[in-house]
Amino acid sequence: MRYFVDQKKKYFLAGTRYEVGYFKWFGRNYNETTFAFEDITPYLRSIGITENDKVITPADASFNITLYLMNNKGWTGFGNGIDSEEEIRDKIRHGAKYLLISDSTMLNAPSIKPFTGTPVGRWKNVRIFALIR
Repeated sequence: MRYFVDQKKKYFLAGTRYEVGYFKWFGRNYNETTFAFEDITPYLRSIGITENDKVITPADASFNITLYLMNNKGWTGFGNGIDSEEEIRDKIRHGAKYLLISDSTMLNAPSIKPFTGTPVGRWKNVRIFALIR
């Protein structure tokens, strides 16, 4: 039985220890890397990023949560081959215009660092970079 003070409700978490651990990680990961995307859309539009601009959000381990929240198309870190500089360049050739980093530890990753030279904005913990073709 788990009691969440802020919600005043009791929840029963059933499943294996692995499953419970996974869902605890997913909730923590969402708060650390995805939460800021819930209200980022007006800011993106104000700095000139349109809903037709393709973006890359490598910290998002889901299929498309951040893309849905931003109302943009593009690529997340879920099985989309953005683990190397060449793979990101391939996404740029396919139309990616912006890189949105919500996990500051990724800024020094060898595959990400070459693309962080043109900052265009920041929203909460999300740093936004233009990808030059």
